[in-house]
Formats: sequence, structure tokens, C-alpha cells
Amino acid sequence: MARLSIELLSDEQVKARAVVIEDVDQRGLVQRQRVLDQSIFDRIYIDELISSQQYEAACKMMDAIARSGADIRSAKLDTEIFTPYADVGALMGERRMAFSAPFRRVVRECGSELANFLMKILADVYTYPSLLHKRERIASALSPALDALAIHFEIRSAPDPRDIVRQMVGARR
Repeated sequence: MARLSIELLSDEQVKARAVVIEDVDQRGLVQRQRVLDQSIFDRIYIDELISSQQYEAACKMMDAIARSGADIRSAKLDTEIFTPYADVGALMGERRMAFSAPFRRVVRECGSELANFLMKILADVYTYPSLLHKRERIASALSPALDALAIHFEIRSAPDPRDIVRQMVGARR
């Protein structure tokens, strides 16, 4: 998730992500935390190549894929935690088709080629080009698919907070 303020992350957030603490000033009096393992969607959102609705839709799709078991979000190797077998079976049935409906929405609205490209990006979200112009091409190619996901997840009408702040301060994009 993109952090747009200088507020420090909670301990739980720090444990969930690779975070480094950096000095903002030369003496080290002011510090900030920076997330090292940003996804491509985090990066293109920070670059302002996608809207907040598209970013939120991408995050929801990543969550759906993780819930489905197609992708392991984070492995917990705690042997002290035991889940009853009946609960495991119920969870497997619940998550079986977690991302099927949003994927079909993208196929229906954008075609299978773009849907497959989206899935290729979602397969490895932490590997992406470092050059801005390449990220711009990826963002523009993914934009229709992310719009379809935003409609599917019903977040299309939410205002972009960056635009609201710009209107309040009179800044331009």
C-alpha cells in the first residue's frame, strides 16, 4: 500500500513488509520509513500512472488471487498453530474460485489477450522495469483491465484523494 505521509508504520505493518528506516536530514533527527518490496501497482500508483480506483482494484485482485491459493502471500511456518482438518476443507472450498469472476469480467470487457497480460503481471508483481517509460507502457496497457476490475469490485465512483488535495491547494498534476 502506498504511504503518502511521513507517519511511522505500526509494528504489524513493519513485520508484514520489508521496511527500511532512513534519515531525512543530515543529523538523523527526522526519519522516515520506506517500503522496499513494492509491487508494480504500488510503483505505478506512486508514479501517478494509474488512478486510486485502478490501484484499489489491482490490490483487490491480488488479494483474491492470494485467497484462492494460486499465490502464497506470506508463508507462516509456526508449528504451534493447528487448524482442524474440517476447517481446512471449508477454506479450500471457499477460496476455490475467488478470482474467477473478476478475471471473466476483464475477459468480457477487454478480451483474453489483455486478461492474460494482466495475469502475467499478477504472477510476479514484485519484478518490474526500473525505467519510467517502460512502466508507463505497462500502465497504459493495463488501464482498461484495471478499469474493468474497478467496475467489478464496485469502486469506480470513489474519488481519487490526490485530486481532492490538488483541488484544495490549487496544485496541478
